[in-house]
Amino acid sequence: YLILGHDNEKGTARSPNFKLPSDVTKIKLRRCGGNDGPDSGFFVKRASDDSTLCSATNGENTNSFRDDECNLPGNAAGQEVYYFMADTKSGGWSKTFIDDIRMER
Repeated sequence: YLILGHDNEKGTARSPNFKLPSDVTKIKLRRCGGNDGPDSGFFVKRASDDSTLCSATNGENTNSFRDDECNLPGNAAGQEVYYFMADTKSGGWSKTFIDDIRMER
């Protein structure tokens, strides 16, 4: 799994650009920690303008991985995008761990 930050640490990660397949409607993932949005969590961003197509930013203050997802807008198919993950806060429960990112119909 990817550790983005842990309590007093912050961090970000970015995937390479890729084209969304035509049949993908959501991105599912596993995450834990307590750090939450709107600027911390998991994001799918359009490569041409860095706008957010969907996000998962609701932390639950737990060390156990849980399922999360973001639903893509209907016009997202075929667009060039990238995953962006961020932990922008510090303090108790301000950590973000991400695992098992997958595209689904």
